[in-house]
Amino acid sequence: MSATQERDQAARIAVSDNASALRIARNIGDPWFRCQALAHVAWHTTDHKRFHGLVAESLESGWSIENPYRSVAVIAWPVAALARRSYPGPDAMERGDRELREVIARLT
Repeated sequence: MSATQERDQAARIAVSDNASALRIARNIGDPWFRCQALAHVAWHTTDHKRFHGLVAESLESGWSIENPYRSVAVIAWPVAALARRSYPGPDAMERGDRELREVIARLT
């Protein structure tokens, strides 16, 4: 199965089987698709602490990409996960702000 297919599978089942989606996401070898898959899993995680851990894991995967364009582009996924929470709270907003500042710094 390709990394694209694994990402899509994780995204598809994240709503109904978050644990299985997480296992799939963590096993994706390509950091681009792993970052996206982890962001999908985070979007569908109800536990606040776990959500932030998954966002951090997704960010780590995205920032590990050596090509600056690709890295910054894929970071949009976990940043969007932070923004999509119905009640992100101050810690999510602070984390989102921090990551957006990092994106800007890497672009300049």
